[in-house]
Amino acid sequence: GITIGGSKISNVRFAGDTTLIAASQEELVALLNVLEQHSTAYGLGINYNKTTVIIVDREHDSHREIKSIGRCEVVQSFVYLGSLIDNSGGCENEIRRHIQQARVPMTKLTKIWRDHNITRATKMSLVQSLVFSIFFMPQKL
Repeated sequence: GITIGGSKISNVRFAGDTTLIAASQEELVALLNVLEQHSTAYGLGINYNKTTVIIVDREHDSHREIKSIGRCEVVQSFVYLGSLIDNSGGCENEIRRHIQQARVPMTKLTKIWRDHNITRATKMSLVQSLVFSIFFMPQKL
């Protein structure tokens, strides 16, 4: 796990999604085993076809050759709760993704932007209500 504000965090749960956080491959396998044991005790199971692992390591590039951990596939990026998580640990790709998502409705409104009968205030209201909401809110894709 990781320590935040003096507390060790090893998992984050949201609805049907669980995120395990580990400092090493061995710790992750141990967390997966514990999760599987506790899930089985309640009649639940882990769907390993939908379970992915991402290794975020800014210092070492040796994790690229790891293809799987336990029965889980190692991926370079995935979307979690509407946000793009990638193995660089940065947010550049997430920002680019939001810009692209906001660009689509802007181009669909080309006729409105060119229409001189629509006031600039109305056009700005459209940008604020449609485009900004897409840009600033995570999207589930």
